[in-house]
Amino acid sequence: MELEMLKEIEELPEDLLKEGVETMQLPKEGELVEGTVVKVEGDLVFIDIGGKSEGVVPLSEFGDRIPKIGENVLVYVEKAEGTKGVKLSKYKADFEKAWDKIWEAFQSGELVEGRITKRVKGGFMVNIFGVEAFMPRSLSGDVGRTRTLSVGKTVKVKIIKADRQRKTIIVSRKDALEEEEIAIKKRLAELKPGMVVKGHVSGIIEHGIFVDIGGVEGFVHISELAWHRPKKIEDLVKLGQEITAKVLDVDPEKKRISLSVKQLLPHPWESVAEKYPIGSKVKGTVKRIVDYGAFVELEPGVEGLVHISEMKWGRPPSHPSEMLEEGQEIEAVVLNVDVERQRISLGIKQTQPDPWTTVQERYAPGTTVEGKIYDFDQYGAFVELPDGLVGYLHVSNISWTRKFRHPSEALKKGKSMTFKVIGIDEKQRFVELSLKHLTENPWPKIQEQLAEGTAVTVKVKGASEAGLIVTLKGDGYEIEGFIPRSQLVTRKRPTDYEVGTDLNVAVLSVEPNRKRILFSEKLYDRMLRAQERAEEKKEIERVARKMKKEKAVVTLGDILKSEMEHLKKIKEE
Repeated sequence: MELEMLKEIEELPEDLLKEGVETMQLPKEGELVEGTVVKVEGDLVFIDIGGKSEGVVPLSEFGDRIPKIGENVLVYVEKAEGTKGVKLSKYKADFEKAWDKIWEAFQSGELVEGRITKRVKGGFMVNIFGVEAFMPRSLSGDVGRTRTLSVGKTVKVKIIKADRQRKTIIVSRKDALEEEEIAIKKRLAELKPGMVVKGHVSGIIEHGIFVDIGGVEGFVHISELAWHRPKKIEDLVKLGQEITAKVLDVDPEKKRISLSVKQLLPHPWESVAEKYPIGSKVKGTVKRIVDYGAFVELEPGVEGLVHISEMKWGRPPSHPSEMLEEGQEIEAVVLNVDVERQRISLGIKQTQPDPWTTVQERYAPGTTVEGKIYDFDQYGAFVELPDGLVGYLHVSNISWTRKFRHPSEALKKGKSMTFKVIGIDEKQRFVELSLKHLTENPWPKIQEQLAEGTAVTVKVKGASEAGLIVTLKGDGYEIEGFIPRSQLVTRKRPTDYEVGTDLNVAVLSVEPNRKRILFSEKLYDRMLRAQERAEEKKEIERVARKMKKEKAVVTLGDILKSEMEHLKKIKEE
């Protein structure tokens, strides 16, 4: 304030006010002083620098942040105008504070790291050592249609001008890129496959890590980090961590360096055969479940496979997930070790007693057992038996008299049934079962009842070009038969016969092994005509005997003629 204003407000004697102003200690121009933020108003920051002096700093000099009230700030005194106030600069204070570092980097040509704070006319402002420097667009290295620079991006730059008096710094990213390119080429020329290098993890992505190995970056694929594949790369390495790696390949043109960490580590399979002998019990963790089994980790980099058939005795599960889940700890037995192919076969069922050892005692031939059908193949049905054993029902043992092309024609999965044991297959580890042996074999009775030439009535079941398929119902059985086309008396094709039609036929042959009987319409027709001829002959003989008894006057010819006419009338009726 001016002296007159102080006198008016304070109402103090002029000589006393003059003495107070003269004795007040004001900051000197060019000094660095520490002040306290007392107010932020508009685009100005008010700072108390002591001695009842308050100065202002443009808010823009704080960059992209707003200072807090009470915050201590180092400022540069640009003008000390006494009662008219003090002009301050945070930028110049930062400049002076950082000058030694700026000058050292300028003199040595060292590349420094800077952050782009804003775009300005003709270029960018870049913060280095806490001070804003100007980077002309021509020196930004950002050329062409694709622009790579943006506010907030960190870049390497070279200081090409540093003027302390004018507080001016000019930097060049273009020069930095050129020097980095020379350094990279030199470093790439030094690196050879097989070399061992040290570096720091500079980046982590889903498929691997980037490693700074002295001015250039190498890449370690996830498959080259360890002998086992981790769930997350961060489980193995952290950003900034120092690692040692082996150079696998160097491509100077593409500036690519392939590295490996695992190849400097002992291979876990070198001692697998000794650590996991066949027959030994091991513990592991289920890592992956697939349709045909589960992969179990015994140690990092060493996995074994439990095939679905080795999960339990007898019927295997429909899917491995019925018995196991990922992350589960299990005990298993080593079945086989193939070091060359890096495969270990494991079995879970071998940790439990084998029920097959007592199968002879519990499933003697002739024994009746309960079981559930769980699967089919082309020739029969698989049956789940008690105690974890498997039974097998061949399609030929379903029925004594009926033939089935596939077991599913007569049976359903999931159905519980009673079976009779007819044998034990040691090689396949099956209990041989039968349904038909629960009842008596009807074929001896059928052969006795249906001798060749026996006349019967059958029902048409189906037809083919070869003949007719028919069924015959007997005493307690229904059997399938066949009439060859050559044994049909009509001139129709077999396919012209309607299903369900009854036919009179004669037995040609009985074939128990093929579960069928051959029938013939022609044979039945011949038998019928033969029977008629026999009846005619019998009638003639009867009439002759009658004539002889009666000693009739009429001639034998007249009698025969009369009788033949009589027979003819009977047939017509």
